Amino acid sequence: MRGFEAGRLSVITSLILSVGLVNHVIILPIVLGTAGRDAWISVLLAGALMLILLLPVAAVLRDLGLQPFSAWLMEKGGAFSRVLILTVVVGYLLLEAIITTVDVLTWTNSTYLPETPPLVTATVFVLLCVAAVLVGMQAIVYMSCIALPVVTALGIFVASGNSDRKDYSQLLPLMENGFGPVLRGALVSCSGLTEMILFILLQMYANKPFRRVHLYATGLFVIVLSVGPTIAAICEFGVFESSSMRFPAFSQWRILSVGRYIEHLDFFAIYQWISGALIRISLALSLLLELSGIQKRKGKLIALIIIGIAMIGLTVYPFGDNNQYIFYKAIRPFVFAVQISLLFYVWVLALRKRGGRGELNANRA
Repeated sequence: MRGFEAGRLSVITSLILSVGLVNHVIILPIVLGTAGRDAWISVLLAGALMLILLLPVAAVLRDLGLQPFSAWLMEKGGAFSRVLILTVVVGYLLLEAIITTVDVLTWTNSTYLPETPPLVTATVFVLLCVAAVLVGMQAIVYMSCIALPVVTALGIFVASGNSDRKDYSQLLPLMENGFGPVLRGALVSCSGLTEMILFILLQMYANKPFRRVHLYATGLFVIVLSVGPTIAAICEFGVFESSSMRFPAFSQWRILSVGRYIEHLDFFAIYQWISGALIRISLALSLLLELSGIQKRKGKLIALIIIGIAMIGLTVYPFGDNNQYIFYKAIRPFVFAVQISLLFYVWVLALRKRGGRGELNANRA
């Protein structure tokens, strides 16, 4: 059953913030550590692959129409396919929500709130995400519409403000260690850029089906969001320093100044990261509940309490920043494999012929 509907561009803003954050915050240090000087080539290579993968995404969206994803799975693949795909997707969304929470709060506790107990910051942030989910998808979409223009403007501000600090000769020589690091870096970057498959889950919230122009315009925008900070980190800090940074995007804010007397502008990064993380986690949890079939408010509240406690516990537990980085680096290729497997499975389902109610849905779209 379809509920909240929004304009296509409004829904896309939430996707851009979600995908932009994972590439900006979680993926960027891993790609720099893996590919070094050639990290920007890895991002471009992953971006090219993502643009190709948007072709099967477009095919699925065309067959899906505006009907809910779970209903479409039942119609096209039967009960087994529905349970299999939804189980994997729900697990994937839960994993990404937890990883984002832990990583962003690690950054929070190590930069601008080092004296605040992690339990306090984790509890407040998780409660905000839970509140957004309980209000509904409309709150997430509307917040995205407000946040994205500001986040984009701040990104342009930090990029232009640090232009005099950039040494583009740091990008050369190309592939001095061969093509291997580039491929490994591209594999890591793919796991972030391929999140564009979330178009499939978000179409049921749009008032009209997405068109290819929406997919490719969004894809190109996300590539720019990903490759820009990568090049900036290398040019501003050098290949060795940038490769060892835990949060290179934040470090770009730390060195920003306007003229001789205006400095310490890194507080703008707090708005960028927290707004992106809030949208990303809330969106993942909202989709998780929708695909799990939990409709009643009481059931949603119980599920969110359980998930929230787990997220807070994992954030507070002292894993160590280095161990977190190692885990993120190890799991990204696995995440990419899951994304590709899901995409091709639903693509095969979309190529199947159908009739009856499904044809009516397709015609409506």
